Amino acid sequence: MDKKARLFCFFWSLFKPALDLGVSEWAAQNRYLPAHKTPEPGLWKNERTPYLAKIMDMFNEVGVEEIVFCSATQVGKTQVILNMLGYAIDCQPDPILVVYPSEDVGKDIFKDYIKPMIDSCPTLKEKVSESVDDTTLTRMAFKNGAILTLAWANSPSKLASKPIRYLFLDEVDKYPTNVAKEASPIELAKERTTNFINKKIIMVSTPTTEAGHIWQAFQNADVHFYYFVPCPHCGTKQKLKFEQVKWDTEVKSYSEVEKIAYYECEKCKKKIYDYHKPQMLEKGVWKPDNRVKDYKTVGFHLSGLYSPWRTFGQFARKFLETKSSPEKLQNFINSWLAEPWKDNTEVMKQEEAIEELKKYMFNEQGKVPKDAVALTAGIDVQENCFYFVIRAWGTDLTSWLILEGIAADWEQLAKIIFLNRYPVEGSTDFMTVEKACIDSGYRTKEVYQFVQQWYPLAIAIKGASTDLGGRPFEMPSQKAFRQLGKAAPFRINTNYYKDFISLRRRIPVGEAGAWYIYQGVSNDYLKQITSEIVVKKRNSLKWEPRTTNIKNHLWDAEVYATAAADMLQVWFREKKEKPKNQVKKGEFNTRNADWLPKQYRRNNWL
Repeated sequence: MDKKARLFCFFWSLFKPALDLGVSEWAAQNRYLPAHKTPEPGLWKNERTPYLAKIMDMFNEVGVEEIVFCSATQVGKTQVILNMLGYAIDCQPDPILVVYPSEDVGKDIFKDYIKPMIDSCPTLKEKVSESVDDTTLTRMAFKNGAILTLAWANSPSKLASKPIRYLFLDEVDKYPTNVAKEASPIELAKERTTNFINKKIIMVSTPTTEAGHIWQAFQNADVHFYYFVPCPHCGTKQKLKFEQVKWDTEVKSYSEVEKIAYYECEKCKKKIYDYHKPQMLEKGVWKPDNRVKDYKTVGFHLSGLYSPWRTFGQFARKFLETKSSPEKLQNFINSWLAEPWKDNTEVMKQEEAIEELKKYMFNEQGKVPKDAVALTAGIDVQENCFYFVIRAWGTDLTSWLILEGIAADWEQLAKIIFLNRYPVEGSTDFMTVEKACIDSGYRTKEVYQFVQQWYPLAIAIKGASTDLGGRPFEMPSQKAFRQLGKAAPFRINTNYYKDFISLRRRIPVGEAGAWYIYQGVSNDYLKQITSEIVVKKRNSLKWEPRTTNIKNHLWDAEVYATAAADMLQVWFREKKEKPKNQVKKGEFNTRNADWLPKQYRRNNWL
């Protein structure tokens, strides 16, 4: 398309009237679901997920610029984006940008969902440009002037380019906070819509925390909608809540709970079963929680309890399976209930946090509990000393502090971390540290020399300034490995591991995954472990010191010891497997060349 034609399309989009046909009607007439992509192939049926119709038709609402959809998984949010995309291409063609968390995700979705949708829809397929150059894995042009472009949240060049009218932001809570020291990827992408007075911005995601992108966008919307369904017995319209899912608490079997669970009406207290759900959904209505006449931003919230593909029993079972594991419970709250994870533990005063931590004093200093399968260490380097911790790990994520303290020099550090043997309780066996992560941000050359000497037991690490795309750690680049060899540092997502430890510290004593310290641990350790709290920074949560000049070296060392356990993947070991560095009395072992995860060894990284 030449420049004059593009200008014509641009100005026409500013004044052309909206069509009478809404997105939901367009989907019902034109959208075909391919057999290999859905268990219910064929023409799109709004009756199957009636709660999606209003969300899709809000795309046609005059004056609405932004639609925020905060939802659980398995409720159809991907189909909302696809139907809006199809409608925009067919009925109101203009430049479109779809942003995904990463390039791999974007290309996979284009190949698995967007392209098949266009190919299976005759009215869209006939509009695809016949030029081979107009269709790639990141761009597709159409004869009527529509141009579909894909971008990823971690690429500023993709986000800041040509003007677009339609912006789709998918799974925004997986986006980084900012891109290459620039603004938020969401704000960068939104800037591209400023030239269109009739722009549409659609933001979709399952939530993570209260500071996450989607929850903040939902809370800041001009009006919030919730789906209310009638009780099949008394007709009272109500919003589905997990606390109304009931079962006999005497039943101990997960499978039995899944069979007998039901939903209890808030009003008449009668039992509502899964076979009631289709009729309830059909008669459901979206209700705003606040009355606003003129609104530009609209928020929709939808729990997974509304999903026609999930039963009340599945929710009961999932809750029981996850309630004792903070990480799994968070996933249940986020992905199943579409609620943000609330962590109030770290806001308590430091004195209270220390007293709470003392409840977890368990093992004897220097002795390894019998259930441990590995020892790891974390080392924080200072100008004239080294702060260290040694922690034992079980396969169920339970961990025990074995030793903490300060080493005066490299020789003493090596002796404590690698040359000492730690007795296993109730046996004549000993264990040695299998992996130690040491911070290379300070006294870097000395750290590299130490790692060269003790590799692969010692690994250099460096705290990352970004969240590494949600990954816990990142292996050295090929360039770094060529330059530094074995000493090339891993990048560590420190916020991830601090969150991990914080969640462990909330598990009750005696339950799987608890985080223990030894009896009589030093007051200095207790103060440093509680030296930081979670604070809100823009649209994310960050760990920061409670006050200035407060020590946190042992807290950092715990983070590094946890990263070392992650590198060893101790939680994937068999429970009864003999620890790799467990040695009999009289034996000695300080080298273990088998530490890398299998996927890295297959790639011949070393």
